[in-house]
Amino acid sequence: MTTLQRSLLFHDLQTLSSVEWEAAFTSVLFPMLSQLLIKSKPGERTAMEETRTRAATLLGKVFLQHLTPLATLQTFTALWLTILDFMEKFIKAATSDLLADAVPELLKNLLLVMDTAGIFLTFSQPISNEQGNTTPLWELTWDKLDTFLPQLMPDLFGYRQRAD
Repeated sequence: MTTLQRSLLFHDLQTLSSVEWEAAFTSVLFPMLSQLLIKSKPGERTAMEETRTRAATLLGKVFLQHLTPLATLQTFTALWLTILDFMEKFIKAATSDLLADAVPELLKNLLLVMDTAGIFLTFSQPISNEQGNTTPLWELTWDKLDTFLPQLMPDLFGYRQRAD
């Protein structure tokens, strides 16, 4: 895991294109996360919990480090929803507070950075308030998180209600 983290966060890889970073998610990170969801033996639970926590953290770091180019992808919404799917599966697979607490914290960080970067807002339409209008991604994110962390979005963004 440490070697993978060093490799994916290596400074010289900043020059990779958004499509190449998407391939890193689909060919490396997502398959690894899938493997980590395989049920562990009772004696391995603590180690697996730590590994899952490290893997989720790595996913978040790589995503945030390359958010700007990734956000330009036509498939960005699908990539983001896949990340949310994995976070939901990790929460459901948690056998201790370590992973159960780490995933919501990671999601808070991802959401706040995405919001600060303007990923959830559009200013191309007439602005109805000083924050701009929310994008369909905002609604999809809210809907998805509502299924497994229903208080996360209201706690973080209570000032900006859903469009429905």
